Amino acid sequence: QQFGPTSGSYDALASKLAAEGLAVVMVPDYRLVPIGNYTDTIQALQSAWLWLADHGAQAEDCSAAPRPAMFIAGDSSGAASGLSLLLQLTGASGTNLPAFAGPPPAAPAGFVALTPWTNLDCNTPTYLTNAFSKVQEIGGGVQYLGDILFQRDPASTSQQLRDRALAYLLNNMQLLVDPVASPFHATMAQLASLPPLYFAISGSEVRASDGILLAERAAEAGALVVQDIFPSTWQGFPLYSEGCGSGTQL
Repeated sequence: QQFGPTSGSYDALASKLAAEGLAVVMVPDYRLVPIGNYTDTIQALQSAWLWLADHGAQAEDCSAAPRPAMFIAGDSSGAASGLSLLLQLTGASGTNLPAFAGPPPAAPAGFVALTPWTNLDCNTPTYLTNAFSKVQEIGGGVQYLGDILFQRDPASTSQQLRDRALAYLLNNMQLLVDPVASPFHATMAQLASLPPLYFAISGSEVRASDGILLAERAAEAGALVVQDIFPSTWQGFPLYSEGCGSGTQL
């Protein structure tokens, strides 16, 4: 995730997913930039995965119980971190990334990406095509197009987000295009090894093509992929399932 587990509506969303899916949902609480970095994040996610693999859903500690199917999900930068874990669990390795101490005890059954930020190099096409614009209509009305969360010019937005990514990567420029740390750059062989993938993408945000293009490449590589694009929504919109203050659920 990109916020704490009880901020940004993660607790509400996780509760709904658990209720609707009859599933145990864990939201790991790991250190975020500027306190944490990619090493902290990957190690925290590895620990969470190992713990879940040994603790079933029927009791507090059911190591001997049959293990249910396990999935990984993440939104925004959390989707990139989740994909990094997924790639490691399917055998990929990346530059200077912490590895599992031994063979992972469980294989993931699938992955869910919510408005994912997967290209930490921040140069996919929608940085330009979804740039924010204010259109003055002839009749006097105003329309707002593109990503309303990033209202600077495309080059400035790209640089702003790349600087955030570099802080996460401890200023290691190589990791901006590392196939595991920055999963947009995963190889076709790595993508072919992935379990079923679901992408929920905001059609209006500058990072939309991070998910769109990665989903297309994964499908081309042979992975089972479902992709939904939601027009006129914003980055992180699934977290607003309780509505936006109007009292009406989305």
